[in-house]
Amino acid sequence: EQSPQLRIRWEEIGNLPYNADSVFGFFEDAYAGSNNLALAKLVSPEKSAIDSVSTISFLNAMSSLIENGITSCYGGLGDRTTLECWRFNQGFDSSNDKDRQSRGKLTFLPKRPEDGIKVVREMALLLTGGRMNKSSRNLLQSAYNEELIKKGSDAAIRLLQRLFLYTPEYHSTGIFRPNGFERESNEPSGSFEEEDYKAVVYFFLNGGIDGYNVLIPHSDCGSKGKAANSSFFSYFFDQNSQ
Repeated sequence: EQSPQLRIRWEEIGNLPYNADSVFGFFEDAYAGSNNLALAKLVSPEKSAIDSVSTISFLNAMSSLIENGITSCYGGLGDRTTLECWRFNQGFDSSNDKDRQSRGKLTFLPKRPEDGIKVVREMALLLTGGRMNKSSRNLLQSAYNEELIKKGSDAAIRLLQRLFLYTPEYHSTGIFRPNGFERESNEPSGSFEEEDYKAVVYFFLNGGIDGYNVLIPHSDCGSKGKAANSSFFSYFFDQNSQ
């Protein structure tokens, strides 16, 4: 019997010290990350390693774990189990086939799956320490009850687990209090059809920019202790081609 394996793709999730700004692998304790945090005299060291890309990758990985089990399909954290990941969405020949295509699955079962209020209360205690606000509880209860009627308790539990991933209480240890106001939408103004497309491409590199990891010397770089006509580029090429 093969034991489950988790293929944690840290470079995509981003929650690790090696992606911190410091080459010593530590977060900067005074890092704020935005003017609003600085004005409020708050800090957020983890924001130096976590961005929108790693956040979405984490949510995709957790969603795949809930829906598909331990597998690499759809950004999952498991090892490769099948070349036909599309079958997880379009269905297998039988329910057992889906289980055989993953190394394991979540088996949480609430005490009263037919009672949406108690299910949300139980999961809120387990996943948020009971800190979930009333407004979010009501939304989750409504979504659970609707899915329960349409597709049954198994599908409703999976939906609820995924919805918990998008609550602020799941990702923090503080108290979240909604202000009751809807967020204003910023509609684009003007026409962009005739403008050229522009994109900002950025790279996250582990470690520091040293030892010619990023910048390779070329011309006009005399090598210290070498002949006058020698160059760092020649030395670099010789050392790395051995």
